[in-house]
Amino acid sequence: MKKSYKPLCNDCGVDVLRTGNWYMATPKLWGKKLGLGWNDNLCIACLEKRLGRKVKAFKDILPIITSIGSERTLSIAPPTLCPRLMEIFHGQRGARR
Repeated sequence: MKKSYKPLCNDCGVDVLRTGNWYMATPKLWGKKLGLGWNDNLCIACLEKRLGRKVKAFKDILPIITSIGSERTLSIAPPTLCPRLMEIFHGQRGARR
């Protein structure tokens, strides 16, 4: 029987998709500094706790690319993200696009 994948934070157990805590960390940060792989997840609070500092957009977290129809568009912070991630990308807590 195949085990189903659950996107839970490795540290606190929160569902990172349901709570809007999904992002793409740089490979240097995720793999080399934190030693995490493709099946690992951290909510933004636990990522910042492990780093011992606030996350920086474009230095620690990469833009999220979405596909709409046949066009590729760059989405810096989709409106489904949690308030902390919106703050990181837009500099304002809870900002919405």
